[in-house]
Amino acid sequence: MKHIYNRHKPGYFGLDEENDEQKPKEWPDTLHPHPKTTRLSLFHESIPTSITDATPLARTIYQARCEVAADTVACPLAAAISTDASTLAVVGAGACSNGNNNLTIYFLDEQTGSNGNDKQGQSISDSGGFRYMALDPGLSDGDEVAVDTMHKLALIADKTRIKSFAWGSDVAFSGWTPARGANVHTMNSGKYSGPVAALPGGRIARAGSGGVAIWDLSTLETHQGGRRVGPGSVKYTFEDSCRDDGGSGTERSTGSPPSTTIAFAEAGYSPSVWQLHTPTGYMLCSGGDGCYMLDLEGGGKITISFEGRYGGNVNAFSTSAGDANMFVTACADGYARLYDIRHPKPVATVGSGGYGEEREICRGAALVHPDGIPTVFTGGGQSQSVKMWDIRAHALVYELATGNTAVHTLTWDDRRSTLYAGTECEYMDYRGNTYGYRGAHLPRWARDPPEPEHMPPEEGDEDDEMDDDDYDSAEESDDEHFWPKKAAHNEKAFGYAYDAGEHVFRK
Repeated sequence: MKHIYNRHKPGYFGLDEENDEQKPKEWPDTLHPHPKTTRLSLFHESIPTSITDATPLARTIYQARCEVAADTVACPLAAAISTDASTLAVVGAGACSNGNNNLTIYFLDEQTGSNGNDKQGQSISDSGGFRYMALDPGLSDGDEVAVDTMHKLALIADKTRIKSFAWGSDVAFSGWTPARGANVHTMNSGKYSGPVAALPGGRIARAGSGGVAIWDLSTLETHQGGRRVGPGSVKYTFEDSCRDDGGSGTERSTGSPPSTTIAFAEAGYSPSVWQLHTPTGYMLCSGGDGCYMLDLEGGGKITISFEGRYGGNVNAFSTSAGDANMFVTACADGYARLYDIRHPKPVATVGSGGYGEEREICRGAALVHPDGIPTVFTGGGQSQSVKMWDIRAHALVYELATGNTAVHTLTWDDRRSTLYAGTECEYMDYRGNTYGYRGAHLPRWARDPPEPEHMPPEEGDEDDEMDDDDYDSAEESDDEHFWPKKAAHNEKAFGYAYDAGEHVFRK
């Protein structure tokens, strides 16, 4: 690894791969700030962080005192958490060359260890420390997701339809109280094929080119009794899709039309990503070559334009309960930019990794304020890790291993001080077969559980000095341990040689 902290660019701090004088050492020789620091962390030396004795929560996070749990999923594409942090919805790519995408609803308030059916008889799974429900939404290629906390609905959309699924069992729709996992609504979005959002007042919005479509949930048809939603004589067809029209899970409703539409004040504007900014009621939007605040209630006007040298689209926004004026963008040009809505220019820019043509895409970022300290997590694709940045100190504090998987989504749960990450194994095809592996060189201290007698010796203890025999060699592989040939980290980078070998959702 050739990553060091770069202090030479005002307002920017990132990873400089051209200089490796301060590159991290092998894990046994690196900083371990606390006995409970996870072995899946890699700390950068001599970083003066902002934590003090008066910031106990921040100290715990900044010392990476955490446990990691993981669940195998379809390749995660997008995630959304409810405002009460009770539920998290994840869209994953399915089979058929990533078609037939699925929806997984995680019940964050429920204890694991109780597999089987819930009180309504719905099948609930329990795996990797998560309790969840996996659903086939009956869409062709849904990759947009949102949650409506008020009505306990998870929403997933493909190019022309939006479907809602109940995660609770105590909200009624037109006299019908659906069981958990039930498909409640289908909405026909037509030409509005952009991002989806739940708005105050029980409204669902979807952006398109030049405007936005809005549905009032109180007036929509439901699927009560398995009925089709939309014109009764018209069936939805899956043209240009790998989904079989008659296959299992196929749902043929064309859907309810929008209750109303709003034209954007700027003709032709088409948001590609957006998120409701609760304090102002505006939508944080990205589309074209910029980042904006959009006032839907005020006629679709752009109220604020944020500046930034965008070399690619914004992939995600993140806001924080710790400071309502701040938000962060995860950008395709490899940067995460921190903004204050009172100023048009970014107050800080984080470089995820690499330079020039080698710069990786930053797909996910999470802004948090433990004990009031502004902190940003970024997710790396090529770097295959989650990085934690101290904004006040302008420093990269540590990296977290993702098991050689590329980060697609990052979501912060402020109530539990928990980070959720959806990651893709790039060494797996859509049939689930892995490729591009070699025999692993596993240090004995990097096994699980570790073998203390094989930890690096204290200085002067020559009898226990490690040599090449303390590692498994590729030539003498036992056909059990393997490592990706193109992994960003080798087996000695972290305290545990962890390779996921599959797509993973973890906390």
